[in-house]
Amino acid sequence: MVVHLISIVIGATLMATGIGYLFASYLQLLELQSEVNAELPQADKFEPLFWSYFRIMQLRRLQRKLLPQNSRIEKSKRFAVMGFTTLGTGLLLLLLGLEVLSKS
Repeated sequence: MVVHLISIVIGATLMATGIGYLFASYLQLLELQSEVNAELPQADKFEPLFWSYFRIMQLRRLQRKLLPQNSRIEKSKRFAVMGFTTLGTGLLLLLLGLEVLSKS
């Protein structure tokens, strides 16, 4: 019984950590957008209404052209992978712990 409660707590903690990593990934994209916009003329500023895979690829092309030494896209990818991994692992632990507790 105690092991299942620990599983739930660890799962919830991992989920919160995963959300933090995903937020850090998003912040890297916003910082890169700001740095790219500093290099662009006012008429060509990169201002997406929402982020999608295609917008990120567009930002990546601008970054390669204007700031080739910048590594924020790679940092963003690493944070996203860590975020989805810890979020998924945490969700799995949480659901397993809750399933076993509900059967008890």
